Amino acid sequence: MAEVSLERRAEVRAANQKIVETAELAGSFGRVPLLCECGDPECKGFARMGTDAFNIVVTQPKWLISGDAHGARYAVIDADTGDEVLRAER
Repeated sequence: MAEVSLERRAEVRAANQKIVETAELAGSFGRVPLLCECGDPECKGFARMGTDAFNIVVTQPKWLISGDAHGARYAVIDADTGDEVLRAER
């Protein structure tokens, strides 16, 4: 993995929050394609998760989501430890 950019993580998290807000306003609460929050500027991965699950992730400031570019439909990662909190296979 390339160097992690905390600025990129913040930008991607903001974009994901907009995606979820838009989906919920449209009445879609199922899986939505979210951008991988790994922080690698070269990563083009998507995490496909429900809006309810994403809304839980954002309550934990040190949690981030990674996606299909990292081998799972989505994974929730603790940014401090690198440990997977939750993983959903493809």
